[in-house]
Amino acid sequence: MALVTVTGTVTDITGRGDPDQLVFSSPSIRQDVMSPRYQRVSPDATTGQFSVQLVAGPATVRVGGKVYPFIAAAGDLWSMIQVGINIPPGTSAEKLQAAVAQWAQDFADARYATPASVTTAVNALKNLIVGPNAPATLDTIAEIAAALGNDPQMVANLTTTVAGKYSKPSSGIPLSDLKKADLDGAYAPRWQPNTAYTAGTVVLAPTGDVVTAKADFTSGASYVASNWNPVNAPATEPQARIDGDAATLTTATGRAVAFSLIGLGA
Repeated sequence: MALVTVTGTVTDITGRGDPDQLVFSSPSIRQDVMSPRYQRVSPDATTGQFSVQLVAGPATVRVGGKVYPFIAAAGDLWSMIQVGINIPPGTSAEKLQAAVAQWAQDFADARYATPASVTTAVNALKNLIVGPNAPATLDTIAEIAAALGNDPQMVANLTTTVAGKYSKPSSGIPLSDLKKADLDGAYAPRWQPNTAYTAGTVVLAPTGDVVTAKADFTSGASYVASNWNPVNAPATEPQARIDGDAATLTTATGRAVAFSLIGLGA
């Protein structure tokens, strides 16, 4: 006959282990005759926990002056006693076996991991790490690591990179923080006195015009416009010359157009 391990805890009102022995009785076959087998078990004096091996099937336990029938199975004694108490007299063997099987399954589900409970725990852990709405390509730690280049120093490197970026002061960017070479590449520098210029150098004149140096020279203390050529200089204003009935109009592009004045009268 198969043996099962029955466990439980017996404590007194103070929560300490109850020293009273428990007497278990289960069937035993000796010389083809089934007879009861008695086992005395003493709970741990501190925790009150006990463990006993019994033949699977009908059994009894005497606690103090009371005897409780139960169906021995692997698990907690008190749960098995509760099952036995709730089974009315005259219950068929089939229903009794079904009740015991259901109890054993419920006990196992509560005490041991099942495929469903493992799946639930794994999904809960995954949601805790990556969130419930993570895309399928980023819902595992391996995929996240790959997306970050498998760089264990990613956070430190990113922190260093960000720390090296320019932090704009609340009062604005001071001129000392602006690189002249970068600005000269995109903007014309201001004209400076007593400065050597080469032909074609582009500067912003004191007048606000953008000009280029006509030749190599060194500027004096004051800006001299004749040393510079305007960039995109404005077109010449149209001019008209009238000589009697004949007239000439010079357009903004310098083209001269001759025409006659007719019928103007005195």
